[in-house]
Amino acid sequence: AALSLLALLLIALTVAQRGPLPLTRFREPTWVLHACLLLFLLARRDVRSALRTAAATAWRFLAQPVFFPTLTGILLVLHLGTSLTRHLSFHTFSHDFSLFDLALVPHAGEDPLYTPVLERSFLSEHFSPFLFLLQPLRALCDSPLLLVLLHPLALWAGVLLLRRLLDDEGVPPAVRNLACLVYLCHPVTATTLDSVFHVEVFLAPTLFGLHLLRRAGPAWAYGAVLVLALAVKEDVGIYLCGYAAWLAVAERRHRRAAITAAAGLVWTVVAVTLLIPRFAPDEQGFRFLTRWASWGDGVGDILLGFARHPVLFLRSLAAPDYLRFFACLLFTPFLRRW
Repeated sequence: AALSLLALLLIALTVAQRGPLPLTRFREPTWVLHACLLLFLLARRDVRSALRTAAATAWRFLAQPVFFPTLTGILLVLHLGTSLTRHLSFHTFSHDFSLFDLALVPHAGEDPLYTPVLERSFLSEHFSPFLFLLQPLRALCDSPLLLVLLHPLALWAGVLLLRRLLDDEGVPPAVRNLACLVYLCHPVTATTLDSVFHVEVFLAPTLFGLHLLRRAGPAWAYGAVLVLALAVKEDVGIYLCGYAAWLAVAERRHRRAAITAAAGLVWTVVAVTLLIPRFAPDEQGFRFLTRWASWGDGVGDILLGFARHPVLFLRSLAAPDYLRFFACLLFTPFLRRW
């Protein structure tokens, strides 16, 4: 208990910028809190009974009807506050933020989504036609604060669809609320807030919506959300190929899986090989392909490189960063019975 109080005191002092230690994040003090809680339980005479009591108390707490609205309300305020604080304290990553913000402002005589930062269309960097949907909002709100607020709102809105998904699966309220808590407090979610704005944040609501419509809802609605998700960025098609594999193997929805995979592949190939070079400077093409240069030159060679070196490809998928990501979720995405 004394160690827990000390950790909380250090966190409070850090927030007030009066702390004796140069803590720049709260993850390590949180580990101290978890260790203190575990030590407290293990120090009990009847450890098994103490663990059962703690689990039952946590279950009742999570199952309360007011838990979800309280959780989402608090995290909405924290998400908005984080984005506004970073922006107003000059912690905005100005280069990327200006790319997006200035691309939403019309420039007469220039290509669509022209941004002065690049002196060319943003579509030459990333093919994100989703940004066209934000231009009317930017015209109504002539301020960069629009993107500062949209970013946390889009990220936060994903939890509403996640709750609907878990309810449709018949997940108990306590487990559902715990999953929503993990989503809103996940390190990836917190890190995403630091960016102030990136268009990829709209993947949260669109992909959750796509997953929600895979069973319920008309085919045209699934197709519309599929197009909306692809419009976020040129590489979303690759992610959707993985999702299509899940549809085929886990849910035996082979027709919908084939359509999803075909749409994803066509979108990514056309965007990278035709659309982005259309707006890029002469002979530049899609400059981010160099990130996969070790696998081959060009899209075709890279894909062949994956196929020719399957063991190395699988080892790349099991990189420490990916393992840490799923470890935060306790590897629950892999526990579904196929």
